[in-house]
Amino acid sequence: MENKLSGNPLLEVVGSLFEKSVFISQSFNSNVLSCWCGCTLEELDNLLEKEYGYDSGQIIALHRAQHARFLLKNGVEYELLYKFSGFSSKKEMEMALDYIAV
Repeated sequence: MENKLSGNPLLEVVGSLFEKSVFISQSFNSNVLSCWCGCTLEELDNLLEKEYGYDSGQIIALHRAQHARFLLKNGVEYELLYKFSGFSSKKEMEMALDYIAV
């Protein structure tokens, strides 16, 4: 049976999804990403951890945090950042920021 994750086409798919800013949607999560990639969440996370050192949830949080930083630099109020960057709450955003910054 062919491994869906062999090569690196899956990494290209993941990259193109993030370029399209799908991570900004609060309903976008690791399970949705693995379905779009046609593999299990475990397979996806194993590949991403091998390639980047982060699992899919961490990568989604990283992209959301980067977007929040962009919004903050462009005048969006701190209290509203989580709503426009894909986080489900201010607390979730701050936890991601703490994880990334530490």
